[in-house]
Amino acid sequence: MNCISVESLCQAVVGGLNGGENGRGYLVGDENLHFGEFFSLFFEAAGAPTEFVVRDEPMPMIPDVSLPGGGNSTIFYEPEGVKELGYAQNDIARTVREIVDYVR
Repeated sequence: MNCISVESLCQAVVGGLNGGENGRGYLVGDENLHFGEFFSLFFEAAGAPTEFVVRDEPMPMIPDVSLPGGGNSTIFYEPEGVKELGYAQNDIARTVREIVDYVR
């Protein structure tokens, strides 16, 4: 999945309002991560690094029907207009650390 922090998304929206091309749509995003990579960031930030095993079976917490491409699909993409919109990239790990610190 392609992940983006709320902070980066807000920066992209402001960048679009301030300098985006009128009438143009922008595909925004940040990092392409598999679910295991994403969830492992939380464990690492909490001080308990964990490697998740990828299985070819439905996930109990995230049913296949809720995934845009269904089960066993990968939807990775490269965002457009990052420089034009001026939003932060590679912000997921920092955001996860901030969430974990806040919850502690």
